[in-house]
Amino acid sequence: MESSFVTSQYTERVLKKQEIINRLNYLNFSEDTLILRFIHNKLGAVLDLPAKPDPCGEDSLFCCWITPLDSGLSLDSYTCRELRFDDGLDLVIFTAESPRVSAEGIEVLLPEKAKVCKNRRIRRYKTPGIGVKMIQKGVIFPGSLVDFTPEAFLVTLDRLSEQSHLWLNPKEPVTLLMEQGGKQLFSCDSVITAWREEGAEKHILLSPKEKSIVRLKAKNHRSHRQRLNPPPSVRFIHPLTGKEMLYTLSDVSGSGFSVEEWEEESLLLPGMVIPTVSIELAGTRIARCKAQVLYRNPVPEEERSRLFRCGFVILEIPLQEQPRFSSLLHQAADERILLNDSLDLEKLWRFFFESGFLYSSKYSALKEKREEFKNTYRRLYLESPSIARNFLYQEYGRICAHLSMLRFYSRSWLLQHHAAGGGCNPLAGVDVLDHVTNYINESHSLASANMDYLLCYFRPENKFPNKVFGGVARDINNPKAASLDTFAYATFSSLEGELAEEGSFLLSPAGDLDLLEFESFYEGISGGLLAQAMDLKAPRREEESLNREYKELGFFREREVFTLRIEGCLKALITVSRSDLGLNLSNLTNCIHLFLVDSEGVSRKILDMVLSQLMKHFYSNTVPLLVYPAEAADTLNIPVEKLYTLWIIDTQNEQGYFNSLRNTFKRRRYE
Repeated sequence: MESSFVTSQYTERVLKKQEIINRLNYLNFSEDTLILRFIHNKLGAVLDLPAKPDPCGEDSLFCCWITPLDSGLSLDSYTCRELRFDDGLDLVIFTAESPRVSAEGIEVLLPEKAKVCKNRRIRRYKTPGIGVKMIQKGVIFPGSLVDFTPEAFLVTLDRLSEQSHLWLNPKEPVTLLMEQGGKQLFSCDSVITAWREEGAEKHILLSPKEKSIVRLKAKNHRSHRQRLNPPPSVRFIHPLTGKEMLYTLSDVSGSGFSVEEWEEESLLLPGMVIPTVSIELAGTRIARCKAQVLYRNPVPEEERSRLFRCGFVILEIPLQEQPRFSSLLHQAADERILLNDSLDLEKLWRFFFESGFLYSSKYSALKEKREEFKNTYRRLYLESPSIARNFLYQEYGRICAHLSMLRFYSRSWLLQHHAAGGGCNPLAGVDVLDHVTNYINESHSLASANMDYLLCYFRPENKFPNKVFGGVARDINNPKAASLDTFAYATFSSLEGELAEEGSFLLSPAGDLDLLEFESFYEGISGGLLAQAMDLKAPRREEESLNREYKELGFFREREVFTLRIEGCLKALITVSRSDLGLNLSNLTNCIHLFLVDSEGVSRKILDMVLSQLMKHFYSNTVPLLVYPAEAADTLNIPVEKLYTLWIIDTQNEQGYFNSLRNTFKRRRYE
């Protein structure tokens, strides 16, 4: 290891007088400094003094002292031989002709030429005001950042006791933290490559230990990267320089993007977090995001020389802006796919009816309030609310397939309304499912997406969802990764008159102890994901923030959880869900879920009394009732109209999901 900073210099070219003037004026414009080199007339000692250049004329230059000359320092025995300034990349040196020194500064005549030495391979950027902490084996060494490149950091340590400096072992790595105004800007593990001492000050040169970082769990099925034409751009403030940066995207996906920069002008550091990145197209902002630089790799020489490609991962993106960004990517991949785009609602109604999705019994439940239903869908499809995602497959203005997503639980989204028809591409239903799958793969790692789980209700006799979603669960064969639970569906109607009491029971709001008992029951009967996905796990997640989000968007959502106890024993857990009419066309977000834990002592009369009490939460005289397990409906003498299977998957299990779809459809898109 060297004890001084060594750089290989070689003369690259000569600057003419006008070029010297231009560089000096830029130095003045940037409020930067240059170095005046004085040589002692007898001893040959070298004295370097910093100064600020005034605006430069045609023949001479005046430089002001940065600090007044020390009264004990006389320059009479020194002669100014040369001026030099460093722009972070090149070192410019020229002779000081006819220097005239005064108390205010020095004036020199400009020469006809100057020498430019290639000082560095990568430009160093100065960073005034950024503090650092070097941490090694539990000891913190404070200091400041002088300048940086993506490959090196120059740090000056604060003046500490000599003993403290001796604690720094140059052969051991350090953790380097950079901060400003109490805010952390960057951190990385580094190695000490050189140092230099100037009096009591210690200057340390460090290099990042890692050339790339891994932020998220590795995926077997990565987001598809695209080169768009015209390409979007990204704009952000560099955390260390404080200057605005603008890059054209080399490629982009829903989870990240890459840009390219010349090696000598490199500014992007692997590990650096950019709090606010504006993604723009044709001068219009598409979305904002928080991103982190993952890698900085040279572009292969056969493409371009001395060019580096830097990859970013998107850490966060506002949920209301994400559909616009994702829509751009999905339409670039397939112009027939629309994501949360405005559409002709009349075409949507026609599609729902003609595809058979809105069959007669579904429509009869909606027809009396069809204006309310239409209003809900206007807001769902035209206002792009953060709680919903709508995917359409459209050919020549005709809707061929549809699938939507609704965030109905705190960390879970409900897949619903998958339909295909319209006399179009027979694989349109598969194609729209494909794009929804890619969207989920891109989005579930974003905290704002709240997408830990996906849910989907389907009728077991419906071949397509049973083959796809049921097939995923069966292929994965692990209920903690993907589970199937079957409910019996019935319609409960308000009972007229007084109900005769039969035994005593207690219906009360559920607490954490009730949920613990329910979890134990569910674990024994299924072992799946229902409890955590439907927020029925202790400690129970609060739902008020989700209710408030619905309200702020002009929608309605409420859910309450009750327990039925007889003689102190838990008999059933009951959820009462209420939402806008048609939010789910099967009214599965406007219903009662009855989880029968113990049937002993629970008669049909008791059940009627309990459900009648809960009907006060609804404005309708009838409400859908989903009974779990499905066999419990027979035990309670509940007439079953149909069965619904609830499929749930943990989104962290994307490998099993994609593998199953690949086996099901034998299509390369899932490779």
